[in-house]
Amino acid sequence: MKIIVTGHTLGLGKSIYDHFINLGHDVIGMSRSSGYDISIDDQFQKIVEESKTAELFFNNAYAGTCQAKFLKSLFGFTTIITSGSMAADIFDLNQYCRDKMEIERVHKRLIKTNPCPMLLLKLGFLENYTDKPLRVIKYKEVLNYIDFWLTNRKVSLIEFDNNLL
Repeated sequence: MKIIVTGHTLGLGKSIYDHFINLGHDVIGMSRSSGYDISIDDQFQKIVEESKTAELFFNNAYAGTCQAKFLKSLFGFTTIITSGSMAADIFDLNQYCRDKMEIERVHKRLIKTNPCPMLLLKLGFLENYTDKPLRVIKYKEVLNYIDFWLTNRKVSLIEFDNNLL
């Protein structure tokens, strides 16, 4: 399976990239370190065009509204898994929260008519978070949910809550 991962060099994106490489998939990482900056229009468009030929697109890299733009641009072309955030529930705290709220809004609107499966991972504090709370979400746990979803696509949102770990 051809898989594209944005933000594949660190954190969750690296875990996703490595996981699917180890499973033998054709995985292409797209990040600034590999010459793709999603915040630059022509590079964003190159990622979109390449991703239209993939079976799975991991919408992982955050750069303002780019994740929401990927959802709109890849609608109907490929299966999309997006890294969202519990920060979407914090109204008007900062731009990051508003951007993650927009991702969730766009995802919920598009999922109703998208012929391709979509999953939003609404994440809390991941294991690489610098000011660690008492509980963090391990990358392996997220990967387990992704693997399960890929064989049982019955939901469009998986919400991780640090308070319930």
